Amino acid sequence: MSDAAKYVIEIPEPSGYGAYELKEVIRKYTVRGFLYTVGLILLLFLLYVATQVVKERSNAAPKLAPIVRISITDLPPPTDGAEAAPLLCEGPCKKPWAPDPG
Repeated sequence: MSDAAKYVIEIPEPSGYGAYELKEVIRKYTVRGFLYTVGLILLLFLLYVATQVVKERSNAAPKLAPIVRISITDLPPPTDGAEAAPLLCEGPCKKPWAPDPG
């Protein structure tokens, strides 16, 4: 191998892409990104409108009966036949979800 062959610089092959091809790719992906963005904004807008409609319909639902506050001191005295209900559990009260020990 000669000394001249050591210093030979290889020129790389040109790429298949040029300015025209890159402009087509950029245009394609720009349009695609724009359409995705518009679709996402439209989806978010429709979700907002749907939540507003549901909120309005829930506000238009029939209201519950009004709650009347009374004072304990204003109650009439109990009648003679009224007795307190018997206490069903005599020790520590059993929880509904606790197993039956017996």
